[in-house]
Amino acid sequence: MDDGSVKSRESKGILFNTQGFPKEDVARLVETMQKMFHLKASERKQDDGLQIYVSGESYEQFRKIVDPYIHPSMRYKIPEDKRTQMPKM
Repeated sequence: MDDGSVKSRESKGILFNTQGFPKEDVARLVETMQKMFHLKASERKQDDGLQIYVSGESYEQFRKIVDPYIHPSMRYKIPEDKRTQMPKM
Protein backbone atom coordinates (compact mmCIF):
# COMPACT_ATOMS: atom_id res chain seq x y z
CA MET A 1 0.00 0.00 0.00
CA ASP A 2 2.97 2.30 0.13
CA ASP A 3 4.38 2.11 -3.40
CA GLY A 4 2.47 4.99 -4.84
CA SER A 5 1.14 8.42 -4.09
CA VAL A 6 -1.30 11.13 -5.05
CA LYS A 7 0.46 13.30 -7.64
CA SER A 8 -0.56 16.65 -6.18
CA ARG A 9 -3.09 18.22 -3.87
CA GLU A 10 -4.66 19.96 -6.83
CA SER A 11 -5.02 17.20 -9.42
CA LYS A 12 -5.38 14.14 -7.16
CA GLY A 13 -3.90 12.04 -9.96
CA ILE A 14 -2.60 8.75 -8.58
CA LEU A 15 0.89 7.37 -9.27
CA PHE A 16 1.88 3.72 -8.91
CA ASN A 17 5.62 3.09 -8.80
CA THR A 18 5.78 0.13 -11.18
CA GLN A 19 9.25 0.87 -12.56
CA GLY A 20 10.50 -2.58 -11.51
CA PHE A 21 7.90 -4.43 -13.57
CA PRO A 22 8.25 -5.49 -17.22
CA LYS A 23 6.58 -3.19 -19.78
CA GLU A 24 4.12 -5.95 -20.75
CA ASP A 25 2.91 -6.34 -17.15
CA VAL A 26 2.45 -2.60 -16.72
CA ALA A 27 0.51 -2.43 -20.00
CA ARG A 28 -1.72 -5.33 -18.88
CA LEU A 29 -2.43 -3.64 -15.54
CA VAL A 30 -3.29 -0.33 -17.24
CA GLU A 31 -5.65 -2.16 -19.59
CA THR A 32 -7.30 -3.95 -16.66
CA MET A 33 -7.75 -0.68 -14.77
CA GLN A 34 -9.39 0.83 -17.84
CA LYS A 35 -11.65 -2.05 -18.83
CA MET A 36 -12.64 -3.63 -15.53
CA PHE A 37 -12.66 -0.59 -13.27
CA HIS A 38 -13.36 2.22 -15.78
CA LEU A 39 -10.38 4.24 -14.57
CA LYS A 40 -8.61 6.75 -16.77
CA ALA A 41 -5.18 5.11 -16.49
CA SER A 42 -2.02 5.35 -18.57
CA GLU A 43 1.66 4.49 -18.61
CA ARG A 44 4.07 7.25 -17.65
CA LYS A 45 7.70 6.97 -18.75
CA GLN A 46 10.36 7.60 -16.10
CA ASP A 47 14.15 7.34 -16.34
CA ASP A 48 14.05 4.04 -14.43
CA GLY A 49 10.99 2.45 -16.08
CA LEU A 50 7.24 2.95 -16.25
CA GLN A 51 4.84 4.32 -13.68
CA ILE A 52 1.09 3.97 -13.87
CA TYR A 53 -0.84 7.20 -13.71
CA VAL A 54 -4.55 7.32 -12.87
CA SER A 55 -6.05 10.68 -13.77
CA GLY A 56 -7.58 12.83 -11.07
CA GLU A 57 -10.81 12.55 -13.07
CA SER A 58 -10.98 8.93 -11.85
CA TYR A 59 -10.10 9.73 -8.24
CA GLU A 60 -13.54 9.17 -6.68
CA GLN A 61 -14.01 5.93 -8.64
CA PHE A 62 -10.56 4.69 -7.55
CA ARG A 63 -11.25 5.58 -3.94
CA LYS A 64 -14.58 3.73 -3.98
CA ILE A 65 -12.83 0.60 -5.29
CA VAL A 66 -9.91 0.54 -2.83
CA ASP A 67 -11.47 2.11 0.28
CA PRO A 68 -12.63 -1.16 1.90
CA TYR A 69 -9.08 -2.54 1.67
CA ILE A 70 -7.04 0.40 2.97
CA HIS A 71 -5.19 -0.29 6.19
CA PRO A 72 -5.93 2.41 8.81
CA SER A 73 -2.27 3.45 8.92
CA MET A 74 -2.41 4.27 5.18
CA ARG A 75 -5.78 6.07 5.18
CA TYR A 76 -4.09 9.51 5.19
CA LYS A 77 -2.86 8.81 1.64
CA ILE A 78 -6.38 8.77 0.23
CA PRO A 79 -8.48 11.73 1.39
CA GLU A 80 -12.29 11.57 1.53
CA ASP A 81 -12.80 13.00 -1.93
CA LYS A 82 -10.99 14.91 -4.63
CA ARG A 83 -12.00 18.25 -3.20
CA THR A 84 -10.65 17.54 0.29
CA GLN A 85 -7.32 19.14 1.04
CA MET A 86 -4.64 16.48 1.46
CA PRO A 87 -2.52 16.57 4.59
CA LYS A 88 1.11 17.59 4.14
CA MET A 89 3.45 14.59 4.20
